[in-house]
Amino acid sequence: MTYVVVRLYTASGPHTAEQILHAGAQQLAPQIARNPGLLRYTLFEVTDQRFGSATLCIDRDAAQQTMKTASDWVGSAMATQGARLDRVLQGERFFAYQGTGHDLKGAWGDMRIFQSPASVEEWHHAIERDLKPLYGQEIGLMRVTIFKSSDLEDTYVVLGAFTDHDSCTRLAQNLRAVQEDQDSVFAQITGGALPEVTESTIFETFARSG
Repeated sequence: MTYVVVRLYTASGPHTAEQILHAGAQQLAPQIARNPGLLRYTLFEVTDQRFGSATLCIDRDAAQQTMKTASDWVGSAMATQGARLDRVLQGERFFAYQGTGHDLKGAWGDMRIFQSPASVEEWHHAIERDLKPLYGQEIGLMRVTIFKSSDLEDTYVVLGAFTDHDSCTRLAQNLRAVQEDQDSVFAQITGGALPEVTESTIFETFARSG
């Protein structure tokens, strides 16, 4: 099954997050793009000198290969001196939505981490009933990926890409309204609890080469 890995870093050395992203796009991305199991590799910038990557592969084995490639590069490249790996989120993707547009460079990124004891099947039900109608209404929504963490108990991660920040804000407001509706399935599986949110700007995205 398609596997997702999100890695979050802090640029705490002599180089800024933007400088590291430039180096990653030029040096690391071509290495990762040679992995035959790669589907998409995305670099993004957060705030306060934080940055990260999101990797989508055909399966866990391919994802582990890309993680090793990334770890080796971060550990040896001059540009990443002092960079600190803060967090890794990974798991099997069980839902994907393709909206408008395909070029993610410069798009607005959004990661929402939910604590939910519900099963993947219950999430599917909530997505079909409550979330997909909202996705279809938001013209600025470019892509959604949802996976359950393979390492953290009861943790679901929703990744979104938008044409701009306003689109992201509108969808977030609509999702919150659904969560506040006690009759919604989404409210039931999340307990109405707010997710942990990380917003970003997508720096560049790459597909498998060769």
